Amino acid sequence: MKLNNKGFAISIIIYSVGSLAVLTLILILAIDSGIRKNNTTIVDAIKDELNAASKSRWTFTYSGTPEAFTVPETGTYQLEVWGASGGSLGGTAGNGGYATAKLTLTYNSTIYVVVGSAGNSYNGGYNGGGNGGESTGVEGSQSGAGGGGATHIATATGTLETLRTQQSSILIVAGGGGGTGVEGIGGVGGGTTGGNGYDTYNDDYNDFCGAGGTQSTAGCTNSTTVGCGMFGRGGDMSLYSGGYGGAGGGGGYYGGGGSARSHAGGGGGSSYTASGVTDVQIISGDQSMPDYTGDGTMIGNSGNGYAVITKLS
Repeated sequence: MKLNNKGFAISIIIYSVGSLAVLTLILILAIDSGIRKNNTTIVDAIKDELNAASKSRWTFTYSGTPEAFTVPETGTYQLEVWGASGGSLGGTAGNGGYATAKLTLTYNSTIYVVVGSAGNSYNGGYNGGGNGGESTGVEGSQSGAGGGGATHIATATGTLETLRTQQSSILIVAGGGGGTGVEGIGGVGGGTTGGNGYDTYNDDYNDFCGAGGTQSTAGCTNSTTVGCGMFGRGGDMSLYSGGYGGAGGGGGYYGGGGSARSHAGGGGGSSYTASGVTDVQIISGDQSMPDYTGDGTMIGNSGNGYAVITKLS
């Protein structure tokens, strides 16, 4: 038996040397060498692995790109997602919805988290918020803000819109809220169905508001086929050539419709959970839902979206 200068005993008796024994010996010598040379890289790596293994709650905020989550241990996990709110030019934007479910995830498998962003002056939020339309001068300022983006988790990477041919990969979605202009109220993100937009200038103009998306159909502007959403995306009013501007629809499993005037709100996108998940709860953006910090509740989600993954057992 020989002691090294850190007091580590290495006693090796090899009757038949297999590959596992050789690899084990190399690992022991590498760790010992690292310690003797005061090299903390290996120690830090081990600490990181231990910290990752002991962690049980992961929070995701808006990053503008899909984020991969590698499952650290087989078990039951809770998925929670919050959609983003729409944008506003003075009216009331629709808040994002919330969805949660539980499922079993397998060690070392990968799922992808995509967090939506809030709409702004004319642009829709990331992950499916429809763009608002800029007025061309018809009846004054009729410009509208963009809709909020959805937040989702899937087994395939990409925004919701790009997963239209891989819908079976989608595990959970929280719909984004509709945008609005100088007046009006954007529809909230779903719920199984997104909220309709409202007109606060004149009830006769409610037909110009956007309808909420459902789990099977996108919303349109209520009285026409203008500003229709689609799978994964809210209605885009920047494409409307009528000159009235209008607000974008919220993103969702199916997006909400855009509005045809600035005082008419866009519709909210729908939320969704896949078959096979359990303990499902889907809450629209005008209802009480958990705060993403886990410390309280709120009425709908305002601003960018969030996602939380929690290991339960």
